[in-house]
Amino acid sequence: MNSTHAKLLAGALTLGATLPVAGSAQAGFDPTYGVGGIAMVPLSATSGDRFLGSTSGPGGTTFAVGFTTAPGSPDQSFALAKLRSDGSRDVEFGVNGVASINLRAAPFAQPPANTDGTFPVTPTGTQEIARGVVLQSDGKIVISGQAETPASPAPFDSRDVDVYAVRFNADGTLDTTYGGPNSPAPAVPGVARINMTNGDADANTLLSDNAWGSLVNPDDTVVIEASRGTNIAAAPAKVDRDLAMIKLTTDGALDTSFNGGAGGVDGISTAGNTVAGTILNDNARRPKLTSGGRIVAASYGSATGVPNTPAVYRFEPDGALDTSYSGDGIGTGAPLGPAPAFSEAYDVAIQEGERYILTGYGNTGLPGGSIDMVTYRFKANGDLDPSYGTNGVTRYDAGIGQEDRGREINVTSEGRIVIAGSSSQGPGDLIAAIYLLRPNGKLETSFGVGGALKVDFGGNGDAFFGLSDTASDTRATVAGYKAVTGGTGDDAAIVRVNLDLENTGPAGAAGSPGANGAAGTTTPSSPTGPSSSALVSRKATIGSAKLSGSVVTVPLSCVAGARCAGTVRVRSAARLRIGKTRKLVTVTRLVKFDLSGKTTRNVRLTLTKDGRTALKRAKALSVKVIVDPASGSLVSKTATLRR
Repeated sequence: MNSTHAKLLAGALTLGATLPVAGSAQAGFDPTYGVGGIAMVPLSATSGDRFLGSTSGPGGTTFAVGFTTAPGSPDQSFALAKLRSDGSRDVEFGVNGVASINLRAAPFAQPPANTDGTFPVTPTGTQEIARGVVLQSDGKIVISGQAETPASPAPFDSRDVDVYAVRFNADGTLDTTYGGPNSPAPAVPGVARINMTNGDADANTLLSDNAWGSLVNPDDTVVIEASRGTNIAAAPAKVDRDLAMIKLTTDGALDTSFNGGAGGVDGISTAGNTVAGTILNDNARRPKLTSGGRIVAASYGSATGVPNTPAVYRFEPDGALDTSYSGDGIGTGAPLGPAPAFSEAYDVAIQEGERYILTGYGNTGLPGGSIDMVTYRFKANGDLDPSYGTNGVTRYDAGIGQEDRGREINVTSEGRIVIAGSSSQGPGDLIAAIYLLRPNGKLETSFGVGGALKVDFGGNGDAFFGLSDTASDTRATVAGYKAVTGGTGDDAAIVRVNLDLENTGPAGAAGSPGANGAAGTTTPSSPTGPSSSALVSRKATIGSAKLSGSVVTVPLSCVAGARCAGTVRVRSAARLRIGKTRKLVTVTRLVKFDLSGKTTRNVRLTLTKDGRTALKRAKALSVKVIVDPASGSLVSKTATLRR
């Protein structure tokens, strides 16, 4: 096993012909991040690499996980990159910002012969893929995924895939105190290997274990969402995968207190879904931690005669299915209708009231239909929620015959929904996309174009698979890749976008590297006057705030040629009766603003459900503007609300 670090190219790619941005180089993108909001992070100078997951680090940093490929070979390695808050590589982490490890290096043994005497294709290392990444409280990073079986002791089939977790220290070096002796032989310090099955359903069929997302508990234990394959010795008649939740202790051993699923072992809880009595083949995707230490996991399954069907599982802290949810712990539905319609779930987000929003993609099965990005919500009782979106589902379709997909989803502090995935600009030409929705599941049409902000990295299969940094409700960091047919030109990428709707309208074509694009049809993407650094700071003037539905609009004005920057704070408070007690409910919403070179601007703030409830009972709504940060003082003014 190799544990060498992959080296990065010394410099980011630039905008221009090699990195066209769909619609605009600036609109919606954070200009302080990378080049025009985009950081290309090629992990190999000549071979393919991708980011497939991400998480936020301290100080606005980002950890992105995926794989890199050996030059001149298809053999892949786990890869973890650390980027600073400006999108540049943290060169003090790993080697030039990247830590990597090849868990199972080529060459591989010839698999056993098929029953007809032919031999399967020998594996080449393409199953080594990391998708999960979590940050522990001591600054160490655990990444997880899957890879082929070690050569010794000899497996039944060299194509067998196992689940792996690897821990790196805060500086990107391998943490050799993790895993090791706690894993099946051969033990490797720093690596935890989980071998659930040998992957064989019969002599010619391979259904190996695989892994997708992960989460970290407050005590730094890690849970990996995986699929358990089949084992010819234990279950010769079994031909489907089951969902498997794997819990590891802080030293990388299986947690013996976690075992609640049928057929599970200490540290591994397994469960399977059925539709009308038909057992489904369960595909693991991403989990989230919810109230009381419970775990919710997105999945989808299918079987002969049953199309892909999404599900959300809920587990107790000990790994048992939570039967208070949907009667059996599994919420299942057909958001696009009965067969031949289908949909797949890739991630789950948690909304207040233990409602679970899923995203993925699907097709109605109607003639002329296409693959659409879909999102839908399960109620607290496990039923699909018809009040979400339109008749219970929101679909995004870039055009008939084109494909759009959701891959990861988060809910911001204000209840808005952010989805990372992909869209299309023509048959066979996918581009990366970020979707923004209101808390009710409706697309936020003032974001990007029709609720989708797209970027073309220059490949024909570009996509986002990682989403982080959404807690503030003002921005999101998304990780993904440029994909080229054949894979050798694939490059990892990270983008940061503004979620402030004043800065996300469509604009003109991309300019030269680092330059602003031309003004578009809505809000300009850059100041039209002198640069911010040359402007004199002045206090903003606030007009009468207005409330329409759940949106508060605050008009601001500034002296022409001056810079007025600061924060708008909307605060509503009311005493509500909860049971037999009365409780003071206070809801505060903050949005930063910068009127550099502008004379007027409307700042719009969307209130959450709690905010709207408090507002209905409140005697007044306080709208406060904090300005003049240049002098170090906080100058505030309270405006009256006009309904």
